[in-house]
Amino acid sequence: MMENNKQFDFEIFEKLDKDQLCSILGGQSVDIASNLKTLRVTAGMTRDSLAELLMVNPTAVTHWEHGRRIPDVDTLIEIAGVFGTTVDAVSYTHLTL
Repeated sequence: MMENNKQFDFEIFEKLDKDQLCSILGGQSVDIASNLKTLRVTAGMTRDSLAELLMVNPTAVTHWEHGRRIPDVDTLIEIAGVFGTTVDAVSYTHLTL
């Protein structure tokens, strides 16, 4: 299981202009669902352990992975931090591991 000992640097988002920040919201729910599940499974995490790290209900992770709901921007940032990747990689179809 992946250890999350690294603090995510949120200051990078303070440097983004309005258009760049808005582009974070461009991902489709199916892209986020697929990418999130791929990242989680590849890291050897359960939905419950990811939910615990993100301080959300495990049902929320299930909804995200099935494309029923989309995490908010703050949660997308946290998800990227947990997996040591970018919000872009979580949100769009071009995820490569």
